[in-house]
Amino acid sequence: QELESFIGIEAVIFNIWDTEVISRAIVQTIVDYCATKTAPVIFPLPSEQMLVNSAIALGENHESESSSSIDRNPPTVIPAAPYFILRLPNQASLADLELPDSGQIYLSSSLEDSIDQTISMVKSN
Repeated sequence: QELESFIGIEAVIFNIWDTEVISRAIVQTIVDYCATKTAPVIFPLPSEQMLVNSAIALGENHESESSSSIDRNPPTVIPAAPYFILRLPNQASLADLELPDSGQIYLSSSLEDSIDQTISMVKSN
């Protein structure tokens, strides 16, 4: 709940140095959190897209008649949760955990790789 109160956080790095049981519980909690924060991507129906295309075409022909404009760019999908970079010395023992395909969670046993990944993720956004 407290994480949601921070606006603009792109990545969170954790250096988890604990037993396998506790590490597994922490990773599973983060996986569950990300699963509940996944924003759905909604694609328009073909009929809706045709209406938008027609409105754009009309807008181009009658630009001076209308002060409103239609955004021609597709919607940008913003992750509902930040990226999580988890450094775990026993990372190999957690290979059976199912991580989201979104790349939202990165596991590493190397602190240096974790820091590099965090910098890379923030720079790419």
